[in-house]
Amino acid sequence: AVVDSDVGQSSIGPPATIGAARLTRPLASLLDAEMEVGYFVGSTTPVGHLLPMVVGVERLASRMAVGCDAVLIDTTGMVHGGVARALKLYKADAVRPRLTILLERDGELTWLARQLEAMGLETRRVPASPWVKARDRGDRRMLRERAFQAHFKRRGVVEASLELSKAPLVGGLLGTGRRLSGEEAEAKLGVKVAYCEEHPEGLVVVVEDPRDLARLKEASGVVKALRRGFDEGLLAGLLDEEGLLLEVAVVKKLDLGRGVARLVTPLRDLSKVRALKLGSIRLGRDFEEVERLLPGAV
Repeated sequence: AVVDSDVGQSSIGPPATIGAARLTRPLASLLDAEMEVGYFVGSTTPVGHLLPMVVGVERLASRMAVGCDAVLIDTTGMVHGGVARALKLYKADAVRPRLTILLERDGELTWLARQLEAMGLETRRVPASPWVKARDRGDRRMLRERAFQAHFKRRGVVEASLELSKAPLVGGLLGTGRRLSGEEAEAKLGVKVAYCEEHPEGLVVVVEDPRDLARLKEASGVVKALRRGFDEGLLAGLLDEEGLLLEVAVVKKLDLGRGVARLVTPLRDLSKVRALKLGSIRLGRDFEEVERLLPGAV
């Protein structure tokens, strides 16, 4: 089996996800492998998403190990800087692989080899192929857009409505507090709101007028302020009862007042969806990446 944890340059499953496939025959490319199970990270970069990266890899590797002779985990190419060092080290510590193969050009993974060996993990250092050329940021973005478009258009999409009472939002505070009426919210905040809910930490607010955002973000008792329409185009994960990925979707509208999410997704049958997780990527009408949100923005 193969676990593809390169969320930016995905081969198994769409970008922003960790995908796993069981290989029963030789393939010319992992792009030809059909994702058997996935984990929704929600971003095309591990930065700001280290916990879901580590948890997702460990969960899928453990699952695919059942009934397979070996599990190969493909990681990202991010190896420089403190975030990269933390991700590589703790991912390996969570999985405890029998063998770690380090592909390097000029000794850049010496630090990782020494630390993994000190932790009792066997490593092999192999020179990267001279035929493999580095991709610049523009190339990587173009490949991600093609991958998103191929995933949605190849499978075909339908518009669907998901009741949030049956499949709640997960991953943040939004949708999990006590809803306040418009009158209650305006009395507390002094501005017109589209939606407001109360938590022990404070208020989560969706405002009608974007000009009120800066004021509310500094207001006492407000833990999150969002503009109306923040939800349009967000990539989302449709999760099963185990929190694993059934399919991705693009949000058309979150009607928090009515408790309904309107989505575009390749998944025809939503009966197994138990949770909706919002990502940190916004897609356009042609499923192209138009915005990457800061971690925790939603």
